[in-house]
Amino acid sequence: FIVGYGVWQWTCSASTLPPVEFYILTPSFNNAQKGPDGVPLCISNIRSVQNQEYPYWHMYIIDDASSDGAADIIEQYIAAQGLANRITLIRNQERKGAMENIYRTIHQL
Repeated sequence: FIVGYGVWQWTCSASTLPPVEFYILTPSFNNAQKGPDGVPLCISNIRSVQNQEYPYWHMYIIDDASSDGAADIIEQYIAAQGLANRITLIRNQERKGAMENIYRTIHQL
């Protein structure tokens, strides 16, 4: 599992590793604000994973009852990019906190 916040990069490539699928768990709360590039931070998080060379991954984004529309932005992006088979959005109705969200998601996999 990879658990991460924000934009990051790993250095493995498909040519150097066997096909092992990474599960990326990303807690999200009120990440609709735009970064310096004008893109919502929640979308920058997704793009940082999409831009990796390693093709075997599935991303779980756990929205912790955001009130700024971040979950809707994520949902629209997933649909527009055809990523429903690569990204799962989990929406909480009430705040749980990052660690509880990660723990619950790991036990659901």
